[in-house]
Amino acid sequence: MLELRKEVDTATLYDAIEAAGWRVTLRVNGREVPTPLNRLPDNAHATLIIHGMTREREVLANNIASLLAYNGGRFLGEMPRNFYLIEEDYAAGEVPVHAHVAQYQRVLRVVEFIREIADDVREASDADGYAVFLTNRKVGVPLIYKHWDLDHVGTDTEIDEIFASVFNQHHEDARKDIARRAIVRMLAGVAREDRFSSFVRSLRHFKETYLADFDIYASAFNFDNARDDFERKKLDYVVKLNSIATDAMGKLIAIPVAQGLLASQIKPEAAMAVANQALLVASFIFAAIAIIIILSYSLSIHQIESELKSEVKLLKSQSRLTYEKLKPVINRLELRICIHLWGIPVIMVALLCVTTAMTYYAYSAIAVTTST
Repeated sequence: MLELRKEVDTATLYDAIEAAGWRVTLRVNGREVPTPLNRLPDNAHATLIIHGMTREREVLANNIASLLAYNGGRFLGEMPRNFYLIEEDYAAGEVPVHAHVAQYQRVLRVVEFIREIADDVREASDADGYAVFLTNRKVGVPLIYKHWDLDHVGTDTEIDEIFASVFNQHHEDARKDIARRAIVRMLAGVAREDRFSSFVRSLRHFKETYLADFDIYASAFNFDNARDDFERKKLDYVVKLNSIATDAMGKLIAIPVAQGLLASQIKPEAAMAVANQALLVASFIFAAIAIIIILSYSLSIHQIESELKSEVKLLKSQSRLTYEKLKPVINRLELRICIHLWGIPVIMVALLCVTTAMTYYAYSAIAVTTST
């Protein structure tokens, strides 16, 4: 932008600028005028705005906004080889890179990303290109944006992460398809001319949506294997539970029966006093053995419970979604373990207390009778 006054030297400069192919706008008193500078009155004050010039890819522009607007958006999708921005006082290749140019470079990477994953990219008269996405619906994204969108583009790190994830060779086709579908969902409801600008402003949201969708895909892909593996482990747990329970129950049920037989053998005769005492002691010994069996049984069930918790924790860390799908199976197995761990021991202890008390009561009743 040049502030000048109509005189011989400035008129010569203006003619040279036009002859060189630079596109300019002339303003007088703040209003754009179509009249050439040489037709203005002498000493008239005017503002000359140089929008830019290009020889192949060499550009001079007032600022980054002028560069993006040049020739209908000629450089929205690619950076000119050589350029100079007057207001930013920056030329291509300078270090450090001006903040506006760095933002421009990041937007160009987003343009490259859209071109790479789009189903088709067509020529467009009003944009650098027209990306077409064909998923469950057709969505076109004109690759146009304004200079104010540069302030909202993501960081280099965010863009690097998107490129690394979407173009990862593991499930490469699925990753690209998931990215396309995420873009379509994001932009389908946005006005056509604002779609690319909206995408530039929403890179972080796109990345989160894409990663969530890919996690669902990966979990579904591995779900059958995970389910079969867990079913095998569940069967192993059930077999262990049944084996431990059968062994313990066989022993524990025999003890109350034995105590009942001991109680029936207690006699009221005085000559049987020593034998009665022996029967009572045997009943207590049986009760102690039963307590040991119950403790051993509980510890075995605790071990199985600990193994299950470790497996569930590992499953959660590997895939939360797979865990959620298998949660009903896990809950049923945990309920079975809880019954074995608490229900059976409580019932057996109660039965043992009854039979032991019955033996002691029989002995006490006969002892009183004998003494009288």
